[in-house]
Amino acid sequence: MYYDDTYYGGLAFLAFLVTDSSYSIYGDVNNNDTLIGTDENEYIDGQGGNDTLQGGNGIDALIGGAGDDTLYGGAGADILLGDDWGNYATVGGSDTLYGGKGNDYLNGMLGNDTLYGGSGADELHGEAGDDTLYGGNGADTLYGGEGVDTLSGGNGIDTANYAYATEGVTVELTTVTIFGNPVGYGTAAVGTNGSDTDTLWNIENITGTDYNDTITGNSFANVLDGGLGDDTLDGGAGDDTLIGGGGFDMLLGGEGTDTADYSYAEAGVTVKLNYTHATIGTYGGATVGTDSTDGDFLYGIENIIGTNYNDSITGDSADNTFYGGKGDDVLKGGNGADTLYGGAGADTLTGGNGSDTFVFDVFDGSIDAITDFSSSEGDVIEIDSSALMDYFNLGSFTASDITTVTDANGLSLQVNGTTFAYLEGVSSFDTSADLTLV
Repeated sequence: MYYDDTYYGGLAFLAFLVTDSSYSIYGDVNNNDTLIGTDENEYIDGQGGNDTLQGGNGIDALIGGAGDDTLYGGAGADILLGDDWGNYATVGGSDTLYGGKGNDYLNGMLGNDTLYGGSGADELHGEAGDDTLYGGNGADTLYGGEGVDTLSGGNGIDTANYAYATEGVTVELTTVTIFGNPVGYGTAAVGTNGSDTDTLWNIENITGTDYNDTITGNSFANVLDGGLGDDTLDGGAGDDTLIGGGGFDMLLGGEGTDTADYSYAEAGVTVKLNYTHATIGTYGGATVGTDSTDGDFLYGIENIIGTNYNDSITGDSADNTFYGGKGDDVLKGGNGADTLYGGAGADTLTGGNGSDTFVFDVFDGSIDAITDFSSSEGDVIEIDSSALMDYFNLGSFTASDITTVTDANGLSLQVNGTTFAYLEGVSSFDTSADLTLV
């Protein structure tokens, strides 16, 4: 970041208002300064003393330095650091940081700090000390750091992130009723002795550590990411998304319609949801690549998001939704009213019994095969019109623009003579009844 001029404060409670261009503004080491920026992009450093820094409307970097400082980012995507980054290990104060408007980065560093993200999708780091973090409006990510912290997400879908922790985390999210309204509440204990236990308010999503985590969701729609390690993720009530990450994980969906997400994986995934056990009933298993140690136990999972590689996903008697992603995938719905998204690649789709929907929302020249399309069972092909028009360079599109070509083994669906789907064992196709455009 480039700044035109540099100014140094030298008076106690310096009030410095800049009205021209972009600047670096420094307070006095030995005094309590008030430094106010402009609409330009500025670097404002309070240095020593109990300072008040206000960034203005530009994209600002505010550094509190030593002392108990108060920082206001103002409008713009700002960076606020409570202490001096260069002396982080030894210099700190109990700072108050206000992000204001924009997508801000706030870091309290040392000391017992209070951070307010304001509006926008903010990133808040408490670091060392017993900190209080308020996300405000927007989808915020809160990192408590060391110490006993309070993380309050505020409005929006907010995440408490423990990826930097050096031990596993145990998170319990619950739902409490305040003034007749459901409110998310929870605790997060890092390590086995729980000495660093955070309090969580209005946190919907959790990102775990590289170690063995136990994370339990609440009645909201949670996204629980275990990261590396052998994790146990329990979605609880609500429609949850569980990301096991590396390691052998237990993914427990709980009530609601829940999804296991493998889009992070660096190899294809094999998932089967139709195993049975005399005691627990139907359950599932998943293996990433050929590494048997990178496998998961699935229970109460209805939906699967695949990888960018060749996946094999098999459903159960529930209404499953499978996303193949990239790669040449094999998706089998089993019983139930299933929805299969092949994605990119040459995919093989089998709906099984029930009224199934085969979705074509990616066109890349590959041909997907549907092995059991049945109009009598209520099967439907759903096409994303925008994606199709973009690929085939069409100005408009209706169902009548799809033509069919039959052979001894089935029927091809074509646009401008190019096949995008092959229906095995089908001799006729009614574009008005068997096709849906979205």
